[in-house]
Amino acid sequence: MPPLGMVALAGVPPEHAGAASGMWSTVQQFAGASGVAVLGSAFFASLDGGHQAAFTVVSVVAATVFAVCAVLGLALEPRRRAGEG
Repeated sequence: MPPLGMVALAGVPPEHAGAASGMWSTVQQFAGASGVAVLGSAFFASLDGGHQAAFTVVSVVAATVFAVCAVLGLALEPRRRAGEG
């Protein structure tokens, strides 16, 4: 994810670069742990229907989360001002 990190931190003033980088790293770690927790919970909650049903539920949950993130990413994209490249 280095290119995404560079884009996210591009507008940070140099005097805040260390704090912003630390926050970026913390958010990545938290998001990864949260994703494992959510998908694991969905898997084990639906395991009564068998492994195939559990994998199907997890796939639907993951696809939904990815779709929501894609929509949010496009909606929250910074707008360029008139005259900017």
